[in-house]
Amino acid sequence: MKKIFFTISLLIISILFSLNSYAAGEYNLKYNLKKGDVFKHTSSIDMKINMNAIGQDMDILMNVETTIAITVINVKNKVYDLEYRYVRFKTSTNNSFMPITIDTDNPDDGGLLAEASNILKAIIDIPIIAKIDKFGNIISIERVDNLQQAIIDALNKSDNIMVKQMAELTFKQQFSEKSMKESFEQSFIAYPENPIKIGDSWNVVSARALSGIDVKFNMNHTLKALKDNIATIESTGTVENEDTSLETPQGTIKYAIKGKILNTTQVNLKNGMTVSGENSMEFDILMDMQGMEIPMKLSAKGVLKCEN
Repeated sequence: MKKIFFTISLLIISILFSLNSYAAGEYNLKYNLKKGDVFKHTSSIDMKINMNAIGQDMDILMNVETTIAITVINVKNKVYDLEYRYVRFKTSTNNSFMPITIDTDNPDDGGLLAEASNILKAIIDIPIIAKIDKFGNIISIERVDNLQQAIIDALNKSDNIMVKQMAELTFKQQFSEKSMKESFEQSFIAYPENPIKIGDSWNVVSARALSGIDVKFNMNHTLKALKDNIATIESTGTVENEDTSLETPQGTIKYAIKGKILNTTQVNLKNGMTVSGENSMEFDILMDMQGMEIPMKLSAKGVLKCEN
């Protein structure tokens, strides 16, 4: 049962790491950044999970917090080099069966998942570079190999075989160059190239892998309001995957995921960066572990606070 719950926990954490960033007459929505600009984004998501495993119904409450520091280190031809540094990951539950704490500030408080905390702590403050254009399109991601090496070094220090195997599978995929690029594409929703007016909408379809599971995002963004150079963008969308099989140390796991997302984001028109945001999501997840089906319903609400 602990293996089941641990596997589910890493899947959920992977999903939330992917979704805890918010995108952002006629108006030009675009990024207008200066070298030396610094931004600090902290997201907090409260989540409820209802699941049934081995005939047992469980309700789990979970909170996930992520803090990221962003520095504009170069500007050339309206291409921005953004240095990203993870500042903190924190996840906690009130589940009596297996309480979970992952906290890179206090890794030893994590009990069974202290190893996961130490693995994530290894990538804190390691810089990676994201190059974006003025519309928020991701051109490239650089220095991801530094994150990967930090994870490998941390894994090599682990003595907990179960945690080591599952963390290696999850974190190596989560912080691969492909996954990081896809994650940033979720963070920087591409703005439309043409001027728009209040009430206009644009659509963005993207894909990414969550713990090795290929998932499609279909988001529709609408400029809802403008006041004091702050644009309010409402984003609605769907998330789904085709049935996916994933090989893990615990055997083959099949996943089916469907979900809905609603984001409301405030964007500074002067620089295109997010000022604040709120989001909600509803997911239906079916996990099949070697013939044992585990249905889950996940609902979450989150807020994003930005220091610019």
